[in-house]
Amino acid sequence: MGMDVLAERLSRRMQEEHITAYLDVGTPSASANMYYCTHLLASDPVVYLCTLEHGLKEYLLVSSMELERARSQSRVGNVLAFSDVVSGRAKLSEVAAALVRRVGIERLSVPRELSVGLCDGLRAKGLVLDVRESPVSHLRAVKDSREIGCIRRCARVCEGACEHAIQMIRDSSVASDGSLVYEGEPLT
Repeated sequence: MGMDVLAERLSRRMQEEHITAYLDVGTPSASANMYYCTHLLASDPVVYLCTLEHGLKEYLLVSSMELERARSQSRVGNVLAFSDVVSGRAKLSEVAAALVRRVGIERLSVPRELSVGLCDGLRAKGLVLDVRESPVSHLRAVKDSREIGCIRRCARVCEGACEHAIQMIRDSSVASDGSLVYEGEPLT
């Protein structure tokens, strides 16, 4: 199976920025970058690792409860549970460090937004961090043709909805209390 468009763009961007490994830890429902990397809308924290060692490889760690959903919905091919890399309860920094070690990496880039506590935990495990702007931020800012097509389709749908709403207001009458009435019902 070939790389998807995002993987190709991420690989190129990482090469341009001389990044051989990139790690992010966060909640996709609250982090646009994390959602963009994974295409998994989850409200629990996940660990994302991308490495260029021996070609682009991506990993996603999720809670056991999210594992099957992540495997079916995420664009990342290597989806593992936290329990696949650590036993028992562990801090996110321990889970992330275990994955990084398992893949055989000691040096990696992390986004500036990653918490100091998490970075300290990774460093305590002997990892060397390069804290920098996320390469994903740049990818999100520059849209590819598929994303532009999605934006155009969304804009057309929104325009249609606005036109419909405007027509409903035009077709409404004003009640004695000043409210709008559309087809005999209050327009809210």
